[in-house]
Amino acid sequence: MAKKKARVFLKNCDNYAQSYCFNKGFIIYPEMSIGGYKIWYEIYGKGKFYDNDATFSESDVYQAIWDLYSKILEYDESRK
Repeated sequence: MAKKKARVFLKNCDNYAQSYCFNKGFIIYPEMSIGGYKIWYEIYGKGKFYDNDATFSESDVYQAIWDLYSKILEYDESRK
């Protein structure tokens, strides 16, 4: 029989932070790399990898994307 994949439970999914980033023009997505996934984010055609090229496992990559949404929102709110 085929093995079942382990379920991934995401914490702190801040939909307001996500919509804020979408409206601002951020594009955030995972990219396959050697040893896992890296998170690429860009705005206005300029982009870079999140967290100094850290690699994430398949179960952690989507939580890291949600954390990045929250980080961007907190950074922008602190600058006001």
